[in-house]
Amino acid sequence: MKKLLIIILCLIYTTNVFSEDIFKDVLPGQYIFYHDKRGNNNRITGLLKYYDGSIICRTYDLDNKRETLVQLDFSINNNENDIKPVNTFHGDLMNDYQYVMVDLMNIWSQYETVKDGLNFQEVNKEDAWPELKYTLEHKFVKWIPFLKFYSTRTTDSIDPSYKLILIGKMQDPKDPIFMNFLTIPKSKPFPSYKLVANRKNLIKMEGASIQLDENWNFVEPSPEYNTYHDTYWIKIKSQRDAQIGVETISFLDKFITKDIEHSPYQIASLIISASLMVEPTSVVFQNLPDGSLKVSFVVLSPNELYATQCVYKIYKVNKNDYKIINFSTFKSLYEDNAKYFNEILDNIKI
Repeated sequence: MKKLLIIILCLIYTTNVFSEDIFKDVLPGQYIFYHDKRGNNNRITGLLKYYDGSIICRTYDLDNKRETLVQLDFSINNNENDIKPVNTFHGDLMNDYQYVMVDLMNIWSQYETVKDGLNFQEVNKEDAWPELKYTLEHKFVKWIPFLKFYSTRTTDSIDPSYKLILIGKMQDPKDPIFMNFLTIPKSKPFPSYKLVANRKNLIKMEGASIQLDENWNFVEPSPEYNTYHDTYWIKIKSQRDAQIGVETISFLDKFITKDIEHSPYQIASLIISASLMVEPTSVVFQNLPDGSLKVSFVVLSPNELYATQCVYKIYKVNKNDYKIINFSTFKSLYEDNAKYFNEILDNIKI
């Protein structure tokens, strides 16, 4: 796929036909994938926003390995939604027209009916097809990139026939991950062990007080490890079995776009969007008694597919400033030591 990636990049950069970006809240390099099980289908279909703003759609049949990869232009003209193919990089768009053009237009039209009332809880929209004698239920959630679409099921069934299975982000413009999925990613457990709490110390970080014992090691900010603030790590079976840190962000910072809604929920949404491979079914929002918003979710490591449990607690300090507790550990380690880790997280003082 690396050769195909080079061809795609060349074509994207030499094609300048994009309409105004209607996905301004989607980060460059962001992608999503859905699993389509309607009828006899067994395929994945994804959208990617590349770094120059172009939108790429990839649909791949998991059974017969047939694939179509196409660049699309989303636009709104005279209050009418429109999607046009710009470049077909691979496959036959006409053979997969239903899974690209038709499905995306249907999702977009349903999204338009709910977008004004959309929030961070699930919103369901019924879509009746009397000629086919069934009704569809579409589920939308505000934190999902692109068209905020989560799943579709018939109202007489329990399981969705079309469902979001992955939210991810390229690590850089040459990362081929979006085109490398040939199966639905399955997480693997990291070898776990039991943690025993020993003598605790009161740690101060960015105005937060955290009780940590001697299992934790101080780590200075390091671009090599993609850390830009002080953190503490547990290093027993890997370089970073667990980590915890505190960040302060301000909407007055010149590096933060002023288009972002000032709310803990929107910050949580951005955190999800910036993560590499998020399992959507794991995302949970929770308002806590201490006034913070807690968002937790599971991410997969791109190479090993180890599952990591992430927990963020977001505190609003004033109109423009927020403190964020960020914690992560291998999911298997978290499950085997839930009491240990939760005691740390539940006793943080701001």
